[in-house]
Amino acid sequence: MERKLLVVIALLGMCLLAPTAQAGSGDNLDSYTASVVIPPGNDWVGWGGAAAANCIVTAGPANSQPNSLAAVGGAGTDQCYEFGYGPKTGVWDFSVMTYIPSDGKAGETYFNLMNTFDQANNNYQWGQVQIHWMMDPTHANADLVWNQNNLAGAQAIQYDTWVEVSADIDLDVNTCEVFYDGVSLGASAPWSDQAVLGIEVMDIFPISADASVIYYDDISLIPEPATMALLGIGGLMMLRRRRRKA
Repeated sequence: MERKLLVVIALLGMCLLAPTAQAGSGDNLDSYTASVVIPPGNDWVGWGGAAAANCIVTAGPANSQPNSLAAVGGAGTDQCYEFGYGPKTGVWDFSVMTYIPSDGKAGETYFNLMNTFDQANNNYQWGQVQIHWMMDPTHANADLVWNQNNLAGAQAIQYDTWVEVSADIDLDVNTCEVFYDGVSLGASAPWSDQAVLGIEVMDIFPISADASVIYYDDISLIPEPATMALLGIGGLMMLRRRRRKA
């Protein structure tokens, strides 16, 4: 009887704890005022703490209405989204929708996921999601997107349409694979070449002063079902230990 009761409680615990496990795991940009620099707070921060003047909330193209984030070249700095809880273990699915207009395409933009983001101590560690969009018509790799320097996995940029950038990250075995519109940008590689610590930050950096606008929407980092179940069971075991102590 006790065993059956524990199974029922475990299932309920997974359901109840699931929202907690996913808290702070994404943003659809729809809670902000359009036409302003995205404000610090709500998990957004500029590199070094400064606001990124080239990242504007817009009511222009949006994957989910009404807003998206427009990042353009020029004065400004990296715009970072902190995932809050910084997962350290398990298997995680990252996703963000992107849109690049074909009109006036130029420059280059970086997009990164970071293993460690500790501004106070100037400690930064990059995960192996470092995507390059090359829109510069004069560049040898114009109209291509690739992960880091892995040009073997480069794909043609899709303009004037919303495209998903995603990553499957396994912190338990230290692997990561990146996808553009569901197509791999190269074989699975180590998530980190340093100590495997977590998934702390999404970083947007239009590195070229003339970089074309890229719109971002529907940012998401969620655990896969097996990891979600472990999160729920972990919380339940903590509750059971407390009960025994009482």
